[in-house]
Amino acid sequence: MADNNHAEEAKEDSNQRGKGDDVNHSRQKPSVCRRLDFGSDHEKELNNLLSLSNEDLERHRHKAIDKWNFDFENEVPLDGDWQWEKVPVQPSEVKEVICTLEKERHENRTV
Repeated sequence: MADNNHAEEAKEDSNQRGKGDDVNHSRQKPSVCRRLDFGSDHEKELNNLLSLSNEDLERHRHKAIDKWNFDFENEVPLDGDWQWEKVPVQPSEVKEVICTLEKERHENRTV
């Protein structure tokens, strides 16, 4: 019995220590929030990062213009492989376009 009581007391002590450790641990600042380098110029790094991002965006914009022959900034079609046309916004206009296409398809059908 004495050994059994001793084991329970040891278990209780370890539980109490664990709770206290949790309280102390929760008060500590996580390591990911600490600033490790105070010597660097963050404004210069930010400007450099923004410059690189802008260059990358510009490069992608030019690739898209070349690929789709469309000026996305000004929303204007350009000469090239693709032929762009405006899509009607009103449902009635869409219905008219579909009817016209079906009529043309029917008239051009060969049997």
